Amino acid sequence: LGFSLRSTGGVGPDIDASSGTTRVLLEAKSVGPGTGSDFVVEPPSGESEARPVPIDQITLRVTSAIRDKDDQRARYAEQGKLPPDTPFVVAVHVGTIISARTNSLVPLSARACLGIGNVAFRIGGGPPPDRVPVPRPTISKSSGEPIDTRLFCRSESGGIAGVLLASVNPFSIPSEGGGFEFLHNPNARTPLPRGWLRKGVEYWVEADMLTSERHDTD
Repeated sequence: LGFSLRSTGGVGPDIDASSGTTRVLLEAKSVGPGTGSDFVVEPPSGESEARPVPIDQITLRVTSAIRDKDDQRARYAEQGKLPPDTPFVVAVHVGTIISARTNSLVPLSARACLGIGNVAFRIGGGPPPDRVPVPRPTISKSSGEPIDTRLFCRSESGGIAGVLLASVNPFSIPSEGGGFEFLHNPNARTPLPRGWLRKGVEYWVEADMLTSERHDTD
């Protein structure tokens, strides 16, 4: 991925990642389909019938993990275990959710943190058709409770430099970017430089548009 990893030994965030002169602290979590009323319904083993991807339920799992780790970040900061000038990244592994994919037309990280739902195509502006992101600021749980999906649109999220998602597992279907995506937080107080993640697809907001760059995946 372009950086070295070492454990912090239980003092502060899970992982200390270094790339050149850039030091990053990561807090990581692996999420599965869940067991509650909002669990991700996976297709039966061996079934070949096409089914809609339960993207809202997957996004809820990711959103919950990011908020849990942001709360943990705040506790580390209060305890003096997180240097204020060191970027903090939340890493979420979704590889145990069979239907979860990274680097889709709308990346999963943008669905969970920027309030983007789907993409509409505006016809009539000349070829190619314009792609327009459709806002989706909340997702409703099965109980009806709305869950905010615009964490990175607010200044209070500034303690997080970005979100790293990985969908790789021993049975993964190969995906663009090798199964890794990284979304920069446009409100980060300690942002990371572009190209920090050297493998996968990197996303950032520029002129109110989601922009991306694919890095080497060999």
